[in-house]
Amino acid sequence: LLFISGTSADITAKNLEYKHEGTTCEGIVILDDAVKTKRPIVLLIHELGASSTQARSRAGQIAKMGYVVFVVDLFGKGNAPKDYK
Repeated sequence: LLFISGTSADITAKNLEYKHEGTTCEGIVILDDAVKTKRPIVLLIHELGASSTQARSRAGQIAKMGYVVFVVDLFGKGNAPKDYK
């Protein structure tokens, strides 16, 4: 669980496990908990995968603009390349 505190947003990230063609994946849902109304969803597919620092950073920026962001797991749970960050 990731918690980012800012002046106007309480951004949280929650892991979401799902299956795709028999492979267990773990994506991330990132949103501003302070917003209680319905909002659009953005599907973020990052080349480095859901758990990369860059994907989480970009998703946090998008969430601060009022969106719910789902970051897709491209590699399967626990199978991300060892040389990415």
